[in-house]
Formats: sequence, structure tokens, C-alpha cells
Amino acid sequence: MKRFRVGGHAMSRWWVTVAVALAAGAGIVCTGGSQAASSKRPVTVPIQIRDGVGTSIGARPWIKVKVGNGPTVPVLLDTGSVGLHIYAPGVRTGAGSGVTRTGMRIQPYTYVDGTVQTGVLAKAKLTIGSVSTSKAVPFGLITRVGCVPSKPDCPTKNGIKAAVRKGEYGVMGVRFQPVPSGTPGNPLVSLPAPYSNRWSMAFSGHSSRLVLGAPVIPGTVLHFAGSPPKVTVCWTIGSIQNVCEHTIFDSGNPVMVVFGGPLATAPKPGSTVAS
Repeated sequence: MKRFRVGGHAMSRWWVTVAVALAAGAGIVCTGGSQAASSKRPVTVPIQIRDGVGTSIGARPWIKVKVGNGPTVPVLLDTGSVGLHIYAPGVRTGAGSGVTRTGMRIQPYTYVDGTVQTGVLAKAKLTIGSVSTSKAVPFGLITRVGCVPSKPDCPTKNGIKAAVRKGEYGVMGVRFQPVPSGTPGNPLVSLPAPYSNRWSMAFSGHSSRLVLGAPVIPGTVLHFAGSPPKVTVCWTIGSIQNVCEHTIFDSGNPVMVVFGGPLATAPKPGSTVAS
């Protein structure tokens, strides 16, 4: 959701398999992690797909998380940003909450859809499905959301209270992106092994799911080895034929965005066909 170039993560070896189907009802499958074997069974976490293909907001995947000893609430599962940024009503603070506020302010955090949010940095154990992080990790405790001036009608234009009434409590970014120490990173890599080593995401209607500790899928097409990893996908858009460029699969952004290189000359939306 947040616009980044492809980055890396400080682990020795990562692998990702991506399968994209454009037919109606099809989904995207993306897996990532090290190839170490484990005897522990995978843990499946349901993903709820809201809205839909062709709507102004697009089909968006939501997953439930718990911060410290607080409630379990739905957040957007975003492969295009990094770190958990959760609205204050979804977090219990104070004695016995398991949440520590650092007192550090979060600089305005802006997403491609125009959402901008601010808050404070906090730490807690995060629970995704039945699996919790091994220790307290940084996350963004968001106290205010709005829109950038250029996109005044962004999804959070009515503020946090309106979002919460719709059952929306923030964003969990699971992008491969190195971050400064003490700032929110991909929560999945803080889970205990093997759940931090391999996971898969399948977006396909009511059967959508996140699988922690997923088995290795045959036919791996991309290896993350070193930093930054290079994810190259070949595209045909209108008259532009088979152009191969670095590509981000962004579950939080409902539209295809092209910028730079030969793809920058692609026809305007509404007259393009991508494959």
C-alpha cells in the first residue's frame, strides 16, 4: 500500500513463489521465507476479502491480530508496506495490557491511496492466529488518520472513529523491507520458527488464507539472496509487449500503478489490458 521500491531483509536466504491468475474469482499466491525444514504443523489464519474487484476501493484482504493482552481486531494485510500500524481503539494500554508506549512520535506515514496517519511508537507481543511473536516488537499506535491534500477523498477521510465503525483498525504491512532498529518491521519475521521462516498468502474469495510455517511449494521461481532482492515480472500492456521490470505485488492497493522505464509510456487506465 505504501509505495516502496523492492527491498531486502537481513536474513541469509529467502524464497518467494508468485502465481497470478487474472480470471474471475482467481487469486494471488505468494510465499516467502527460508528453506529450513521443520516438524511443526503449519498454522492457517483466515483472510477476509472485503469490497470487490471493479469497485472504487478494490478487493482488500483483512486479517485479525491481537496486540498484547488486548482485543482481536481486523487490520488490512498489506504486502506493499512494512510494520503494524493499528488504531488506538484496537489496543488496550495501561497496567496488565502488555503494551509499552515509548513516547516517541511516529512521523506522518503516507500510503499510495492518500491515507496519512500519525501516532506514537509502542511495543508489545503480537498475536496472529494462534501464534505470538517471540518477544515484544515495535508497532505504530495510531491516534489520527486523514488524507494528503492531493487525495482528499481517500478511504480514511472521515477519521479513526468512522473506520472503526466499519470494523477497520489499521494496516499490517508484511513487505520484505529493512527498517531502522526500534521501528515497526514485518511482524511475521518476529514469530517463532518455523512460522517466521516460511509463510504463504492465498487471495481467493472465501478460501483466502495466510499459512504460517507453510510447506515449500515446488517450482519456486524467485530466490531472495542478499539485499536488495530483485523481483522482475514481464508485462504486456496495450502496445507495450513483454516488458520485464521490477514489480511489487501490493495487496493494499486496488489499482495497477506503473512508473519509470518503458512502462511509463503505457496507455491511461481504462484502455489497458495487462497480462
